Amino acid sequence: MKQATTLKVMLIDDDPISNFLSSMAIKKSMMDLPIIEFQESEHALDYLFDNRTQHDKLPSIILLDLNMPGMDGWQFLEGYKQIKHHFPTEPRLVILTTSEYIEDYEKSKQYHFVNSYLIKPITVDKMNTLYSQLNLIHTYEKGSTD
Repeated sequence: MKQATTLKVMLIDDDPISNFLSSMAIKKSMMDLPIIEFQESEHALDYLFDNRTQHDKLPSIILLDLNMPGMDGWQFLEGYKQIKHHFPTEPRLVILTTSEYIEDYEKSKQYHFVNSYLIKPITVDKMNTLYSQLNLIHTYEKGSTD
């Protein structure tokens, strides 16, 4: 199976170790998608806004950590809400967190554009399940041309 160039994962997490582990799980998953990594959510939001009309630079999935210094995940969601209507195709947004607090899960449901909620650590199985839940496997196979 060859990789479709339009599918990408944006990983937003301030923890380099968590990023490394998440990246490894993504790379070892069935889709092995390219990763755009940010350790600061402000930079990720700027990237999305700056590339809002360039479909080939936008991610298909955004994995967003909630607990970060500076702009946290909740603040990112508020900023994202203001710019998401500019995207030609809206990325699937997934909360990525160590928090198992039901309050965080319930709060995430207030954002209708949040598609899923994953508890760290991310594993290959969790990524493969996520691809299926987000209906990306068909897109991946269909987008493969080589």
